[in-house]
Amino acid sequence: MSRWSLLSAPLRGPGFVLLMLVLLFRRSVRLWHESYLWDLERCAADLTGKTAVVTGATSGIGKAVSQELARRGARVILACRSWERGQQALAEIRAASKDDLLLLCQVDLSSMASIRSFARWLLQEYPEIHLLVNNAGICGFPRTLTLEGLDLTFATNYVGPFLLTNLLQAAH
Repeated sequence: MSRWSLLSAPLRGPGFVLLMLVLLFRRSVRLWHESYLWDLERCAADLTGKTAVVTGATSGIGKAVSQELARRGARVILACRSWERGQQALAEIRAASKDDLLLLCQVDLSSMASIRSFARWLLQEYPEIHLLVNNAGICGFPRTLTLEGLDLTFATNYVGPFLLTNLLQAAH
């Protein structure tokens, strides 16, 4: 049997059905992806006059979201743990978005005291928060307890964003 004899045989059976399903799935994913990207490009909401808070805005998704919000005219408050990394991200976002409505604030989402202080200041300075993007998170740290006795990862990824959201929501 030559290796080309398989190509000349009529396609039938479970192999053919599986091949057709795989090709159909790939085509469906491609069409969905293209329509999704088209919707993102089409969505150009003007956020002028809106205030957005983005946690974890020093890199990755948080930085990209901050840049897009600033590009659309929102006042963006970058809530970062590291002041140095925040300054660098602020400069890069400002250069890319050409927007001066950017503000850097230092807040540690593993510290409930830091979150309470930040929320108090934020609501005093900006009584209306229109968008909150809880993006900050950590992983891969050895088991460490915060001053409040919580696991560092649990406090940063779950309790901190929950507390911040509730403190900001309670004011509205």
